[in-house]
Amino acid sequence: MSDSPVWTHLRPNMLMQNMRWFAQMIAENGVFYNCVGDTKISHVDGRIVCPQMIL
Repeated sequence: MSDSPVWTHLRPNMLMQNMRWFAQMIAENGVFYNCVGDTKISHVDGRIVCPQMIL
């Protein structure tokens, strides 16, 4: 295993920091809507992921 490369595929499709754009909608309706259909959204915290991407 020590000869195996160490890497990870990062494919987030939404950063949690972008949730602030939905703050008013969430406050008024208790939910947020987006035009993604039945697509699953992976909410990722950019403060954790982005520093790791530049290593």
